[in-house]
Amino acid sequence: MDFQAAPGTIAWKVHFRSEPDAVYQALATDRGRSSFWAEQTVERNGEITFHFMSHPPTTGRLLAADPPSRFAVTYFGTETTFTLTDDGSGGTDHGHGTMMMVMGGGVRGGKVYGRWPGLSTGALYQGRDLAVTTDFRTVYAEVLHKHLGVANPKFPGGPPSGAALGLL
Repeated sequence: MDFQAAPGTIAWKVHFRSEPDAVYQALATDRGRSSFWAEQTVERNGEITFHFMSHPPTTGRLLAADPPSRFAVTYFGTETTFTLTDDGSGGTDHGHGTMMMVMGGGVRGGKVYGRWPGLSTGALYQGRDLAVTTDFRTVYAEVLHKHLGVANPKFPGGPPSGAALGLL
């Protein structure tokens, strides 16, 4: 599954330790955007001019403003949509999924291992968090076995012995 809904389109779930209203203000106001997104922004009649240090300004277009849950703009020629949902603790910090990198000469690289579950509500863990699709203990066990020679690595509550992704 692609990360982009369509070519030239990016859909982000924004994750901050602030309530959705505060995050929305950081995206949807000149003051908010100037505090984390660009050195300065000016919005007039649906056009947003982004000023960056040592670069010429770039102009985007406001596509949607649905406070406090959705904000969409064109940004560097790409449609970018920010979706803000409550994480159950008063923020938008949906910290459930992660990523790992394995590097070295014996790694079968050039691809992403695992599966992308998507960001639709039905694909999210508890309807709000990016779902974990690969148990980290599978990666550890494969490195222990194939790289370090541990005969039968096991982790409490982990995947069955011998489970592997084919990284090495």
